[in-house]
Amino acid sequence: MTWLLALIPSPIKRALAWSAAAALALLGAWIAGRREGRQAAKSEALRKDSEAKADALEVRHEVDQKSDADVRADLGRWMRD
Repeated sequence: MTWLLALIPSPIKRALAWSAAAALALLGAWIAGRREGRQAAKSEALRKDSEAKADALEVRHEVDQKSDADVRADLGRWMRD
């Protein structure tokens, strides 16, 4: 196998080595970017989920504070016949 490498001129070997190093660097950057993007998406989803839970708790609290007649009146505006 080494005799095959001996047939390749040294400038071409050098160019292949630099190309391989650049490809590995790009691959590493791409993998790191995907990982950061995935983590950012998870944190954004958690933030939205916590906001939705807070909104739901607030609405539930508002409904609990109303009388039954007020709740029925509010629901009557949203129902279709």
